[in-house]
Amino acid sequence: MMRSSFLAMLDAAQAKNRLLTFGFLVLLALNIVNTVSLQRARTLTQTVIVPVGGGEGMTVGHGKASPEYLRHMARYVTQMVGTWTASSARPQLQELLALFAPEVVGKAQAEFEKTAVQIERFPSISSVMRWQGDQALRVKPGLIQVSASKDRLVNGSVSETTPIHYCIEYRIDESRFWVLGLREVEGPGVDRCFVPDQPAKEGS
Repeated sequence: MMRSSFLAMLDAAQAKNRLLTFGFLVLLALNIVNTVSLQRARTLTQTVIVPVGGGEGMTVGHGKASPEYLRHMARYVTQMVGTWTASSARPQLQELLALFAPEVVGKAQAEFEKTAVQIERFPSISSVMRWQGDQALRVKPGLIQVSASKDRLVNGSVSETTPIHYCIEYRIDESRFWVLGLREVEGPGVDRCFVPDQPAKEGS
């Protein structure tokens, strides 16, 4: 009699354990599904950006951005490195560092520091950059090219005008725009950023 009762209790305990194990597996599966769903929703999220003063909205997210957003970022980057005075160059370059990816920001900071020191040696010289051409902006995956001209001013008077191409390497992590590299290629031409073995001048 006692043996039968013990076996019955043992069977009941095993049944409860199996039920608990089943419940645990169900909860684990639900947690995995929720985690995957949240991660997928996060990567598919797009951020809509409305420029100050209105204008057409821009979107960025899911590792890509609208043409309007890329145009805005290209204009911001090229203005910061192409239009400056001896007093504004260093703050502009320091502000631009916030866009550089963590793996390249150290190198960019060193290059910008050398550029700022060189500019500050000649306080009478300034620079004004203007986009040029019907297709001033050209974009390929991971690379933006801006065709422009840059005026060199001495005491406010233009002393030299140079055609130039800005080559901006970039990537988008979810909804974050990162600059991976920035080059200036002086001289006329087409697709100077996309054609290999072109002479390039680093920095600004």
